[in-house]
Amino acid sequence: MRERWLERQIQAIDRGETPERPDQADVAEPDQPRELTPEDNAKFIAVLRDLHEDRELAGDESPFKRVLETDGPERDRLLRRLAPRLQRLVDLKDTDPERYEATKQEMVAGLKIARAARELSMTMRDKNATPESQAQAKDALRSAIAAGFDARAAMTRYELRDAQARLEDLTSEVAKAESERDQRISEQFERMLRRIETGADGDGPDAFDRPTPQRERGPKPPSRND
Repeated sequence: MRERWLERQIQAIDRGETPERPDQADVAEPDQPRELTPEDNAKFIAVLRDLHEDRELAGDESPFKRVLETDGPERDRLLRRLAPRLQRLVDLKDTDPERYEATKQEMVAGLKIARAARELSMTMRDKNATPESQAQAKDALRSAIAAGFDARAAMTRYELRDAQARLEDLTSEVAKAESERDQRISEQFERMLRRIETGADGDGPDAFDRPTPQRERGPKPPSRND
């Protein structure tokens, strides 16, 4: 499965198409970026520094160098554009360090794919490029896509962890509701009876209408359609 996915991305490049990024569903930006507070800016800059310090993105080629070295309206504009994705990292940094690292690596992987695709495109348009240089550029893109695949797989494991935790919560709540069946039925009956006797409209809550206990874990992962 992994190999077939990688091959499709190489074939897309060979056709002159843009390869699929592992986090492609997460790159959409809102039509009207919200205004950022100084506190927002400080948190986003801290996350960008973490990304910038990645050994393979550090230095002049880091896409965040311009944001980190500028100030004023240009920086604010760039931060607003990046805000939806950076907010995910800000939310995770203190609450779920492991997932923060995985999310960061997924974002870095997407940037590496974009860079490798751009370099391959330039090489293939270069009339002076040798077959060897084109092969190297293709290998670089394949490696970047492979890293992206692995980063996405790591994120999926965290999503599965959260889904399993939620399933445990629901299973526990159902078992608790069933063990309290008679009590809950009586309580609902009494509530509805009082409403009927007092002339109140509407139905009472159903027998399962109790708060579901929440586990202590990081924020809910964003939907792929967010």
